[in-house]
Amino acid sequence: MSNGALLFAGGANFPDGGAPWTGSKKVWSDRVHMLDRPDGEWRLVDRLPRSLGYGVSVTKDERVVCAGGSHEEGHSPSVFAISQSGGRVVFEKLPDLPEPLANSCGTLVGDILYVAGGTTSPTATSASGSFYSLDLSRAEARWERLPTWPGPARMLSVAGAHAGRFYLFSGVSLKPSADGSPQRTYLKDAYSFHPTEGWRRLSDMPRAAVAAASPAYSHAVAGLVVFGGDD
Repeated sequence: MSNGALLFAGGANFPDGGAPWTGSKKVWSDRVHMLDRPDGEWRLVDRLPRSLGYGVSVTKDERVVCAGGSHEEGHSPSVFAISQSGGRVVFEKLPDLPEPLANSCGTLVGDILYVAGGTTSPTATSASGSFYSLDLSRAEARWERLPTWPGPARMLSVAGAHAGRFYLFSGVSLKPSADGSPQRTYLKDAYSFHPTEGWRRLSDMPRAAVAAASPAYSHAVAGLVVFGGDD
């Protein structure tokens, strides 16, 4: 969200309606669309610096902060913010991630943006155990590497923020199969992180929720709500 408008940018699809296993070619988008009221019409208002999808995005101080992702040539460490006023879109460069990451998850806890897991390249046969933070309240802040969670490295997880803690749910771990392609293991484990207390393992989830909407929706009564996902 930026100044009352919903921004929707980038992403990827298969324009011919196919899939990877049918030989269809994936195409990334650079389009920035805006919806300025719930009963309004989507409008194409600008284009990203380059096509991009599969990154982490959060809203902070009327800016949509986008971290990492992938494009036609590989994974990206790029971090930037998008804001709009009166339909005019402004891009702001922020410090790059320490490494290229896509298929990660992340969310804000107060002023701190956390990014967890993912993959470092399109051909990776193992997921990342990286966990980074960036203090968005500090103009000169740089990414910090934090201790990883006490479980398998993963991608396509769900992040969450509640009561001052960062939460990490589900995802898939990767390992090379006999033919060298990545083999997925679906995960149901869950963890929380606090900057002074570290990681804590939680009860397992009822089922895996891989690539579900992330971050999880935070509700004052229900807590964190996870929608959908692949099991």
